[in-house]
Amino acid sequence: HSANQQVRSKSSDRCLDAYQGWDGGIVHLYRCLDGEANQKWALESSTGKLKHVTHKGFCLDTDPAQNNKVQLYGCSPKTMPINSGA
Repeated sequence: HSANQQVRSKSSDRCLDAYQGWDGGIVHLYRCLDGEANQKWALESSTGKLKHVTHKGFCLDTDPAQNNKVQLYGCSPKTMPINSGA
């Protein structure tokens, strides 16, 4: 089960935004905009993966070769799961 939604910062009006739909695509915080396709994510509860809704087949991931930089990357078993615990 998943729901399409924005991932919002608790401290500011910023949302997780991915505007490059390819491996290594930039993911950054950007002003939250209602209906913004680059800010739509779905948490897949069975795998813990945060999938991008617009860039189908891509997930939030990190690049260990670049100091764990957050990026968009093709979803696979190796894609980083999201730990929802605090």
